[in-house]
Amino acid sequence: MKRFFTTVLIASTVGNTQAQSGFEGLYAQTGVGYEKVSPTFSGGTVLGYSYSASGKNPEGFAGAVGVGYNFSLTPNFLLGIGAEYSPIQGHSDYTASISTFAGVLTVTKKYLRKDLFNIFVSPSHLIDKDKLVYAKIGYTGTNIITDDLTIQMNGYSLGLGYRQIISERWYGFGEANYTKYGDAYLNKSKFGETYVSTTGSFNASSMNVLVGLGYKF
Repeated sequence: MKRFFTTVLIASTVGNTQAQSGFEGLYAQTGVGYEKVSPTFSGGTVLGYSYSASGKNPEGFAGAVGVGYNFSLTPNFLLGIGAEYSPIQGHSDYTASISTFAGVLTVTKKYLRKDLFNIFVSPSHLIDKDKLVYAKIGYTGTNIITDDLTIQMNGYSLGLGYRQIISERWYGFGEANYTKYGDAYLNKSKFGETYVSTTGSFNASSMNVLVGLGYKF
């Protein structure tokens, strides 16, 4: 009987050690890296004249801060929910070619992307109690600003990453993310000080790679 209770105690201790990894519970993290955005503009009309547009693919520094919570479903599997925000602003140029009765008019404007957010679920697999691989599936959005016009773009995000405990509560991570935005439609735009009737749409996709540091509360 004594041997039986000793066996149960050992098994229980091992089970608790496996279930209580360093990644369960509330966490906060920040990461930096590189991002490339690929916008696609459709044709449309300006004051009844048809136009086409193209834009540069902005790329460069990326960053994000996030919070989340991981729930243990099995000893080796976690399911998390989280949200992240990027304070980094991206900007580039776009050129519109407008076909008029007098010929083709070319206009170059700047656009700014800001206020990027992502809300996601994250299934994770424990390699061991201090190492984790995870995926992210999310709903994302951002604001595109050109002249005085602000357009909200929304879409989905997919990501893959790796985390590793580096001290009792601190961990390092690396991840790659892909974002696809749906069509955003133009109702009007502004050239100089005059609003003109404009139709058309555009969408975008982006990829980033981030490395960073997190804290598990």
